[in-house]
Amino acid sequence: MICPQCQSQNPDNARFCENCGTRIEKAIEAPKASEPPRAAPYGVDLAPGDVFAGRYRIESQIGRGWMGVVYAATDNRSDHRLALKLIRPERLVVKDAQKRIVRDMVLSRDIRHRNVVAVYDVGEVAGIAYIATEFLQGTSLSQHNRKRLTADDSWPIESAVEIVRQLLSGLKAAHEVGVVHRDLKPANILLLEDPSTAIILKITDFALAAASGSIETGATSMGGTYYMSPEQIASPDAVRPSADIYALSAIFYELLIGVAPTGSWQPPSQGREDVPPALDRLIERGLSNNPRGRPQTADEYLEELDRAMAKPDAPKPPPIPGPAPPPAPKPLEIAGVKLTPVMIGGIAAGIVAIVAAIMFASNGTKAGDDVSGDDDFTPANVTPDPDPAPLPPVSPPPPPPTPAPSGYELLSGYWTDDYGNYFDVVVAANGAVSGRARQGPVAGYDLAGQFSGDQFEFQIGNQNGALTGSYGARTDACHVQYQAVDAYGQPLSAMLHMNHLPGQPCP
Repeated sequence: MICPQCQSQNPDNARFCENCGTRIEKAIEAPKASEPPRAAPYGVDLAPGDVFAGRYRIESQIGRGWMGVVYAATDNRSDHRLALKLIRPERLVVKDAQKRIVRDMVLSRDIRHRNVVAVYDVGEVAGIAYIATEFLQGTSLSQHNRKRLTADDSWPIESAVEIVRQLLSGLKAAHEVGVVHRDLKPANILLLEDPSTAIILKITDFALAAASGSIETGATSMGGTYYMSPEQIASPDAVRPSADIYALSAIFYELLIGVAPTGSWQPPSQGREDVPPALDRLIERGLSNNPRGRPQTADEYLEELDRAMAKPDAPKPPPIPGPAPPPAPKPLEIAGVKLTPVMIGGIAAGIVAIVAAIMFASNGTKAGDDVSGDDDFTPANVTPDPDPAPLPPVSPPPPPPTPAPSGYELLSGYWTDDYGNYFDVVVAANGAVSGRARQGPVAGYDLAGQFSGDQFEFQIGNQNGALTGSYGARTDACHVQYQAVDAYGQPLSAMLHMNHLPGQPCP
C-alpha cells in the first residue's frame, strides 16, 4: 500500500504510514511492471529494463520511502545482483546536500562487517544521488516489533540482548572508520532469519539522515524522533557516536517493553520479572540527555551489558585447605607402665608437696624456735590475701530511644511541576532534599534543598545556574507552592506535585 503523502511502501493492512504517520484511507496502486520503459531514466521512478548510471539494469521495485526508492538491479559490469537506492532530490534541503550525502556514503563504503549492509558503489547522476548495496531479503525490526505488539507478545530477554549485542558490534565497526549512523531505528535494522530460530541482522542506511536535512525537520519518519538524541535535534552537525548509543538504548527499551520510551517511561524490570534491575540503570544511562553521561563507546556499553546479565549465583571456589594438625604426643612410660593424665597430675602434686616441705624445713624455722600450736603461721615476706567479696552485677545501659519518624521520608519518589519537569527525588529524615530533573525544560539539572517544618528552600541548576533563591511552603501532604527566579531574573510561581502528575489525585 502506497502512502499518499510520502509515497512510501506499507503493508496491505496498514492504517498509518510507517514513515510519515499519515493515515492511509485507501490503497494507491503502484506503477505496473508492464509499463513501457523510458529511454532516459533520470528520475527516481524507474521501470523494469531501465538502465541507471549506464550500468545498473532495473529488475523490480522492492521498497519506497520518504528518502527515496529501492530497486533490485543487476550490475552489467559484474553481472552481480544488488540493491540500488535512489535519493529523492527534493529531500536534500541542507546546503551542499548532494556533496555531503555522497561524501558520507563514500565513508560508509569502508564499513565491512557482518552486521552492516555492504556498500558497493556511491555516486550522482543528473542530480540524483544513489547507493548500490548488497541485496538482502529479510524483515525489518519495526515489522517484527509491530507483530509482537499486536499479538500481545514480547521478545525473550535472550533474543533482545542478542539483538543489542549485534547492533553494538556493527556500530563499533562504523564508529572506528568515523561514521555515525544518525538515524538508527527499527526500520533501518533488517532481520535475515526467523528470530525464533536465529538472530542475524544487518544495519542499513548509514549516513543518510544528516545530509538530507531530515534530522533538522524531524521528517525521517514519525517513529524516528523517538530514537533521536536531544543534541541531534538541537545541533545535527555536532553529533558524536554517543548519539547512536542513545538510539540503541531506546531500541533496547522497546524490545523489552514493546513501545519506545516516551514521557515518564517505566523501568523495564518493573514490567518484566526476567529483566535484572542492572539493565534499568544501563538503559537509563544510555538515554541520558547529557551526551557525556552515556557510555561513550560500543565496547563500554557491551561491558556494562555483560555485567548486568551476569548470573549472581555462580558457584564459589572450594576453600583452600589449611595446615595439617600436629601429631598427638606419645604417652609417657615408667618401667613399662603407661602413665595416664591423672597419674601424671598426682605425681606432679606429690613433687610440689615435697619441695614445699623441704623449703619450709630449711627457711621457716631455727634451732630453739617454738612452733608448736602455731597453725596460722604466715611467712614474714608474704602478705595475706584479703577475703574477697562478690561484686554486685552491673546492669547494661538502656538502649537509646528510637527517634520518631519525621514524615519527610514519605515525600521521596518523583516530583512534577506545572512546567512539565519531572524529578527523581530523595528526602532524608531531617528534611534534606536531593534529586535530578529527568525530563522537561530543566532536564539534567540537579535539585537540592531543605525542609524546615512546612517551609522549603531549594535550588535547581547546574554550572549555568537555571534557578536561584527558590523557596516555597507545603500546602498539604503532597504539594509545595513555590516562588523562584529564572536565569533572566524573571519571577516564577508554580506548584510541585509529589508522587503524582498535575491534575491527578494525590497518592
